[in-house]
Amino acid sequence: MRLTPQDAGPVSMKQEDAGDGPDGGDTPATQRQRRNHTRSRDGCLTCRKRHKRCDETKPVCINCSTTSRQCEYSQPSVPLRERRATERAGVPGLQQPWTVSTPASEVQIKAKSAKPTPAPPKKPATNWQKLLGKSGDPFSTYSIDMPLESVTLLQYFHRSAMDHVDDPRKNSLRAVIHDPTALRSAVLLASVHYAWSTGQLADFAKTYFFHKVENIRLINTKIQRTMRTRLELCDCIKEVATLAMVEALLISDEVAAESHIQGMLALLEARSAIRDELSSSDTQKTLHEELCDRYVLFVSMLVQGVKTRNADLVDVRNKPCIQPDSQMEAWIQERMIGLKVVCLIPNLFSPPPASTVPRPIDVVRSLEILRSMTHACELKHRWHGSEEYESVRDIMWSRHSATDMWYIGMENHTDSLLAAEEEPRLPSAWSGMYATVAAYENCVIEATNAGCVMDQRLLGHHLAMVDMDLQQARRCLKEDPVSSKTSQSNLWLWKAFTGAFSLGCVEGPLDFGNRALRASFEGHIREAALAFGIEGWDGARQRLETMAWPSRAYKETQSIQTWYRAMLGKAASAKDTTPA
Repeated sequence: MRLTPQDAGPVSMKQEDAGDGPDGGDTPATQRQRRNHTRSRDGCLTCRKRHKRCDETKPVCINCSTTSRQCEYSQPSVPLRERRATERAGVPGLQQPWTVSTPASEVQIKAKSAKPTPAPPKKPATNWQKLLGKSGDPFSTYSIDMPLESVTLLQYFHRSAMDHVDDPRKNSLRAVIHDPTALRSAVLLASVHYAWSTGQLADFAKTYFFHKVENIRLINTKIQRTMRTRLELCDCIKEVATLAMVEALLISDEVAAESHIQGMLALLEARSAIRDELSSSDTQKTLHEELCDRYVLFVSMLVQGVKTRNADLVDVRNKPCIQPDSQMEAWIQERMIGLKVVCLIPNLFSPPPASTVPRPIDVVRSLEILRSMTHACELKHRWHGSEEYESVRDIMWSRHSATDMWYIGMENHTDSLLAAEEEPRLPSAWSGMYATVAAYENCVIEATNAGCVMDQRLLGHHLAMVDMDLQQARRCLKEDPVSSKTSQSNLWLWKAFTGAFSLGCVEGPLDFGNRALRASFEGHIREAALAFGIEGWDGARQRLETMAWPSRAYKETQSIQTWYRAMLGKAASAKDTTPA
């Protein structure tokens, strides 16, 4: 009788594999077990095409990073649950999850009104916009809505900042989470950092445009209504400053960036009309006023520097590259410094505690960079059009000069708002120092704004901060008994002389405010000459060179005219203006 497999009963794997050993006997074979795999549904397009399992690490997965392949992710689609919620939003009786259609304040107002007006019917398009603007996480601790890939982009920026910033106290991304304006600025700056790092923004384009449009909408809303406090004005200027930096750093739209700077100046001019219970006297700025001045100052330095950088690139585009290896090395150095600067910019927008009092910074390193820039600019003007011009351009932008000044400026800003670890070797107020640096770079050595003098309105704003700093630091002339040999006194003279020199570079007549500033700077120069015992321009030049000043072969005539105009109250004679 022949038995079927069903009659024989179940057969184990060992019974089936018996006799498969190497000797053909009864040695059972090892049981094969298949590893469990979960499908990668959101992997990159490269791994899908190669039929490889993707770990879904963004912006570049491990597989593509190991094999040096281009890693691209498909654009995120709206999940099915959210699509169904959108379709049900227009149906009476159904509402989107985790949203409140009416704020509590409106509910109280409507309860007091006699005849509540009926709410307009909801439209699917409006509901879709609301749904897009929500993060979808009811437990989110962010101060703004973070839809699309916002959280992923912010996490990428946080990891990059940890790599570039050595001091954990200067990584303020954790602090900006609870400030809406600072957080949105950080997300937009994260887009700039990602585009600089990878050369494209396709992975986060929708996220970038969402936050940029939202930033513009908030600015327009605040401008249309009356801002009642300096805090509201500070937030609005912060948002405009973010747009200016993004326009300059991401798409190199210099015209749009400069228009945003003019908008910030207009907002600052309206600052005097704002009455706040925390307002102080005219001689003492509040913390919010100080921060607003810093926003305008740093953004203008950044935009004018980028403008010069783009002009230099166009100038050498058609010239042959003499040393391609050194050019690539210089480009990498410049790129790394630029990425560090972008990682530190959120510190500028991070709100400090209300009790913070800005302290003096150490300007020794900034002056060293400024002397290096001065030397490079002199060579740049001397060798313009020659073969050595391109190497001088690399010194300006790659070898601890122009971009390094931005980095030191951001570090000093953070240091001025933190507890002092050590006493500065050469102290100065942040605003007074970097306003002088901005005027020096633009008017004295012509290193910014593509060699053109900045707008008289913007220059006046910078020099007003310098004049206020000189007024507050005048006590160094009285407290230092041997002031003729000290660096602090030379710094005071350098600020005053740079202010007077810069106003002399303005084309056309000065407006009333700048004429008053020029007279004030000339008075500071006379006061310094009397206190330090300076006799003639040669003695003044020796003191200026200890800070930063061009050689006698560069703008010497204009320097002599500025000195004797301040000392005599008129322009120097032809004999005095002749270089020695």
